[in-house]
Amino acid sequence: MKSEKIIGIMGAMNEEINSILKLMTAVEEFTYGRRTYYTGFINGTKSVVVFSRWGKVAAASTVTSLIIKFNITDLIFIGVAGAINPALKIGDIVIADQLVQHDMDARPLMDRYEIPLLGVTYFKPDSNLMAIAEKAIHEIIGNQARPFIGQDERDRFSLTNPELHKGSIASGDKFFARSK
Repeated sequence: MKSEKIIGIMGAMNEEINSILKLMTAVEEFTYGRRTYYTGFINGTKSVVVFSRWGKVAAASTVTSLIIKFNITDLIFIGVAGAINPALKIGDIVIADQLVQHDMDARPLMDRYEIPLLGVTYFKPDSNLMAIAEKAIHEIIGNQARPFIGQDERDRFSLTNPELHKGSIASGDKFFARSK
């Protein structure tokens, strides 16, 4: 018997999840482990949205709760990020074709970026889920992202035509202010 699809959506800041909450219907609010979880439906799919807080430890404990308490079958992590690729502009959307933890360094025991006990450096997302995300993002971009970004914000940040990019996403607990 196939289990019911339940999508978990996490963001590291309240501002990141607020627009997603506007898409939900039949919303219920639960507090668990010092987090507020919002359950409901997005386009008919059962969903749980949560502000995870900052950092890998916060994200790990939040996703653990999503799995154990809310029985999610899929996870989407959304959020604002910086970029080192000069082709990216404010408002562009990036889908990861691989993920790396940029501040993982257990040398000399293993190679830089290698996750201990897993023997992997990069995580690859499911190609079917990537295709679904890409299709949804193209629909949003085609609608000029108006449901998600108000005109005041579009004007303030000079947002014109957001573009979709696929590429590597690096995550970690360090913030960078310059390239060197």
